[in-house]
Amino acid sequence: MSWYRGDLRQVREKTERNEDALRWVAVLSAEECRCGPGFGYDALLQQCSPCSKGFYKASIGDDLCTQCPEFTSTGDEGSASQNDCICEAGLFTDGTGACQVCPDNFFCEKDGKAEPCRPNSETASPGARIPTDCMCSAGYTTEVINETEACTPCARGLYKPNIGNGICSLSCPANAAELDSCVFCNYRGLTCPGGFNANGSHVQPYAEPGFFQTGATLAVKCEVNQDNGESACVGGNATDGHGDPFGCSAASRSSSSQRV
Repeated sequence: MSWYRGDLRQVREKTERNEDALRWVAVLSAEECRCGPGFGYDALLQQCSPCSKGFYKASIGDDLCTQCPEFTSTGDEGSASQNDCICEAGLFTDGTGACQVCPDNFFCEKDGKAEPCRPNSETASPGARIPTDCMCSAGYTTEVINETEACTPCARGLYKPNIGNGICSLSCPANAAELDSCVFCNYRGLTCPGGFNANGSHVQPYAEPGFFQTGATLAVKCEVNQDNGESACVGGNATDGHGDPFGCSAASRSSSSQRV
């Protein structure tokens, strides 16, 4: 690389703040030339070479390039400022300027930003680096819609119990065609016995003791106590033969509003 022209050269030097300063320097011979910003001196090749990725050099001189701070790197070769050092892939820049591990369900490319996964997808662990590290959640499969990959629900009668971009290959149990989807039961305050009742229908979730069932898959914690101090909500759901349809004891139903 030539940094002289006749006996006069124009040097463009980038400062640490990445601002430009112009100065004219008289150069009488090639021996007086020095490596410019973004270039370090390679003693083996005896020439100026671009700073490698992860290194920078802001000054003029035959010096070595400086390595970026820990957990940061440059996007390309030939960086002339420490400002070019950004968080490595899998990390993002927090409010203090420090690099932190990319959180769950986000991916962090080499731009210091944390981008959320597309809808209905998640990461297997923190530190995701690229969009494809976001995989479809359980119950969803990959489908191309308008030339864009999306995670869509499993078709009726099929299910997928884990994250991944594979197809929904597992079939719901026999006589389960009426279900929109088969999912694991982890509803708060509800017990899911599974299986079928005498009519061949799926046994539905029912309230646990201490909870009041407000819907097919919803329950709220009971705040009413009986005289003996026990919860007025005994759990169950009479529609499946599991106790009171309201989940309340017979003795407490008429006086359930008296104690909270």
